Amino acid sequence: ASTDPNAKDGPTGAGSPLWISGTIPAPYTVEFENLPTASAPAGQVVITDPINPQLFNLSSFSFGPISFGSTTLMPLSGSTSYSTMVNLQPAQNTIVSVNASVDNDGLITWTFQSLDPSTGMPIQDPSQGFLPPNVTAPQGQGTVSFTVQLNQGLATGTAIPNQANV
Repeated sequence: ASTDPNAKDGPTGAGSPLWISGTIPAPYTVEFENLPTASAPAGQVVITDPINPQLFNLSSFSFGPISFGSTTLMPLSGSTSYSTMVNLQPAQNTIVSVNASVDNDGLITWTFQSLDPSTGMPIQDPSQGFLPPNVTAPQGQGTVSFTVQLNQGLATGTAIPNQANV
């Protein structure tokens, strides 16, 4: 389920019932955007995606590329957590803290937080967020992705629902 301008893409499946294979990791991507009409840059973005451990094999989970604007981050293959800082100076007076994790219950969380370069604390100036209004794409767009394999032994026809929140 997605609401424009945010979207979630997963395996498309084959045939009219949209069958997916349980033998290869399923790729998922969550897209987010700060609308061109936004009055300020986004200072914090939190994305959560609860995946059901009864359907998905959490031991096969791996973070994929994380991007915002023209920045792309590449977690190591097989990563179940990721943390880094991205200095956007001088173009933007902010440092972005990026943290991603998946817990034992299948809750995947990505947090982007704009930090003041001089204090290292969350920004107080609303004009200094990391994700500007998307007037000139892709400056105000971002994506996060992951792969995860289905559990073995699921019955044919098992529905695989999944949604994220931005």
